[in-house]
Amino acid sequence: MTSDPNWWTKATIYQIYPRSFYLANPKARASRLTNTPPYRTKMHPNDDIVGDIEGISAKLDYLKWLGVDAIWLSPIYPSPMADYGYDISCYTDVDPLFGSLEDMDILIKNAHARQIRVILDWVPNHTSSLHPWFQDSISSKDSAKRDWYIWRDPKSDGGPPNNWKASLTNESAWTFDEKSGQYYLHFFLKEQPDLNWKNPEVVREMDEVLRFWLDRGVDGFRIDVVHCTGKDEELADSDEARAWAPRSVIHEDPSTHGLIRHWRELAKSYKQHPVLIGEVFLLTLAQIVNYYGNSDELDLAFTFPAVFVGWNAAQFRSLILELKSLYDEKNAYPAWVLSNHDLPRHLARFRGSLNTAKCGALMLLSLRGTPFIFQGEELGLTDVKLKPEDEVDPGHRDGSRAPIPWDKSPNHGWPIDRDPWLPWPPDSDEKNAETNKLIQEGITHTYKSLIDLRKQNLALLNGSMEIIDGVDEKVLAYSRNEQNSSVAILINFSTQDIEIGKFKDSEVLFDTFTNQPGGHFRGTLAGEAGVILKIR
Repeated sequence: MTSDPNWWTKATIYQIYPRSFYLANPKARASRLTNTPPYRTKMHPNDDIVGDIEGISAKLDYLKWLGVDAIWLSPIYPSPMADYGYDISCYTDVDPLFGSLEDMDILIKNAHARQIRVILDWVPNHTSSLHPWFQDSISSKDSAKRDWYIWRDPKSDGGPPNNWKASLTNESAWTFDEKSGQYYLHFFLKEQPDLNWKNPEVVREMDEVLRFWLDRGVDGFRIDVVHCTGKDEELADSDEARAWAPRSVIHEDPSTHGLIRHWRELAKSYKQHPVLIGEVFLLTLAQIVNYYGNSDELDLAFTFPAVFVGWNAAQFRSLILELKSLYDEKNAYPAWVLSNHDLPRHLARFRGSLNTAKCGALMLLSLRGTPFIFQGEELGLTDVKLKPEDEVDPGHRDGSRAPIPWDKSPNHGWPIDRDPWLPWPPDSDEKNAETNKLIQEGITHTYKSLIDLRKQNLALLNGSMEIIDGVDEKVLAYSRNEQNSSVAILINFSTQDIEIGKFKDSEVLFDTFTNQPGGHFRGTLAGEAGVILKIR
């Protein structure tokens, strides 16, 4: 593994949602689940037909072939699964649904042997309500851990302490405890009480959690809703104009920045140069960029405004210009993402066309910043459609979480004799890893070829970025520039051919129709197509 302390600036990172990636060992799973764990509050009827950690290890060669440099795992910790793993009941173990600590150690070892780093999801804002810490806290007002969570007396009318709303339910972010006569705070489900990060015991305990995993060799953390962790003592009402919004998408507190600086100092004391990636789910780039601090807070924060942009060249151009202005000033490095486990897959936003999805891949993997690929987007997958009565996620996010099809057999390569926990994605007979690997001009090779080119081309890997003016408004055009090397990226957002004479006869390094280099640009860019051109 490279010793570069900024390795993540050159990496392509692949998000794995373990429940849906691959199941390698159903017999071991059955043995582990013989006795339902005491923290399990519910079991989906097909909860044993989900992926496991051995399944991730089994597919490392595929990920190596694709070219990814790191994998980020959504939570694998013990959990009652009220929010499918984001309600954690123990931070230093593995849920038997997924495997064991030994399985994790093997995965880390095998991934590192293939030059693939391993990043874990860390959820510091809240725990499960069945975590021993909260069970102690709720037991009595005199509990030693009472102040590990945020408790408040009711208002004079008996109602919640403020008007904050919870995500996923849009109900009050406070739940009343009859026994103690107080409310506890939860930005998400009532099963996910918020920790009190002003308590130094919480800080120390979570430091040990980070050390536990860093000592095992993990290469960093994606920090869930990191902007939500700090809270002030006043806990004032949200202002009237924003009172309708879940608190988690508007909340900010200055104390959060001190926490991030503390975590960064801890992480950077480790020789593997761990990366800290923030889920700062705020609605403007101006807010998000502040969580980089003065290059002393997050290494990366997702550019979430990009996931709300449709297939529109002008909107992406405006977003890139705004980002460049804000991020260059703070020496911040963007983290680009088009889809994830909380969002619909971007193919639907991009007109449902594989051609536009390939252009989206070109943009993702050629913009300045670290690209994140959500499992299955390299297969051109779309969301599974469920009837309301068949949904299992409390936030209606099942669509993008469907199991990955590995081949065209009835069980799509999974060693199962029953349906998985969610239905297969649409068109899995055609859109699966085995089939797609054979189609050179298909979307899987779009991702592979772009990842390979990004590794080889210094302008794409390290270069600065400039918007190119003077082209048709339906074309997004920008350059990447590094010393004596420059490339131009041209993406046609329309369905019509467009003349772009200024780059005529430039060498073609990549085009989305063939996924290959070759020839010279003839001055016309086909509809729903993109190219990378060598211009210096």
